[in-house]
Amino acid sequence: MPETRGFLTVSASHLPPAFAEILLQISAESTKGIVLAGASGFLVFARGEHPEYPQSVQKLLAYAAADLDSSFVLFDSDGDVLDDFPTYDDEN
Repeated sequence: MPETRGFLTVSASHLPPAFAEILLQISAESTKGIVLAGASGFLVFARGEHPEYPQSVQKLLAYAAADLDSSFVLFDSDGDVLDDFPTYDDEN
């Protein structure tokens, strides 16, 4: 059987706005495919260490990888808000 990888879909409001701008840059510059930016959000590789990411994002990625066995998190404008993780708006 070929390997398949799952992803967790959450609200893009879980991303601090300034960090979302950084993800846009990473996506544009990355050849590793660790971040993909789209019209409604970002697909971020959840496995491994991410010390350069905000603590709240690190915790969400770790939750997806360790607790849900997901390889990616899709931060989507239509995704669900997870109560145990902070959310941000453009004014935070």
